[in-house]
Amino acid sequence: VIAYYSVVLYLIWYAPLKGIRVKPKHVSAVLLLAAAVCLMYVIRPACLEVVFLDVGQGDCAFIRTGSGRTVLIDGGGSNNPDVDSGVGELTVVPFLLDSGTASLDAVIATHAHSDHMQGLMDVMEILSVGRLIIPSLDDEACFAELLELAESRGIPVTRCSNGMVINLDSRTVMHVLNPEARCRADEDSLNDTSLVLRLSYGKTSVLFMADAEKTVEERLVDSPSAQWLDADVIKIGHHGSGTSTSEVFLEMVDPAAAVISTGRNNFGHPSKKVLRLLEDRGIKYFRTDESGAVFLQSDGKRIRIRGTIDE
Repeated sequence: VIAYYSVVLYLIWYAPLKGIRVKPKHVSAVLLLAAAVCLMYVIRPACLEVVFLDVGQGDCAFIRTGSGRTVLIDGGGSNNPDVDSGVGELTVVPFLLDSGTASLDAVIATHAHSDHMQGLMDVMEILSVGRLIIPSLDDEACFAELLELAESRGIPVTRCSNGMVINLDSRTVMHVLNPEARCRADEDSLNDTSLVLRLSYGKTSVLFMADAEKTVEERLVDSPSAQWLDADVIKIGHHGSGTSTSEVFLEMVDPAAAVISTGRNNFGHPSKKVLRLLEDRGIKYFRTDESGAVFLQSDGKRIRIRGTIDE
């Protein structure tokens, strides 16, 4: 931008003021420079971007692929389903609009707990959404309000289960590792109905565990899905609770970095045991309550990850 306006200022003000005649070779040099800049942007590898938003004691992650496809995983919310935290309207939607996203190709509700799902209501009411993705359940009463909104807005719904693949673009894919098809949606085990997703871009990958607990981890380790567990970055399950992230599972995933989406809470999240396990394995972790929103960028070969608050 600085170079562009400098050239414009030179041509329309400085050159006429000083009586300078612009020669063809000068024009050629400017055109060649502009062409070189354009070529650099064309040939440079496209990047995958993932932002783990700071939504307090909840989960929310935004994905933008190299081709511009956009996905929102969960939307944060209050732990009390009867209390609207306003996080969707006050945090998630402003972030999306500020990042130039007025429409989403897909919104994913990993499971039916309000701290993951509540903010999605505002997102789906305010923005254009191409598709809603939920886990495959035997009883969808827990998603009733979200499904009703999707129907009123004309948003198609996809139910996903283990073994399914979500193709975001030609280079970016999500493998669904959990739950099993039409799994039981008991109130006491909603965490284990969580959509567990492995996002792959080139040679890099991110594992989203939602609120899946050790029961799911044990099943994944002993199932054919174990081939998809290896990941460069893991979004730690259940806000870092001690009911998730077993040592065996973490060893199977073998991440270089971890993200813990958490905020002020009375549950003891994240568990000191989980933090110690990450530290013992030399895994750098980012807590949204300390690091703020966590930004991840991948060129398909390596990942760069950073928080927005200096520790």
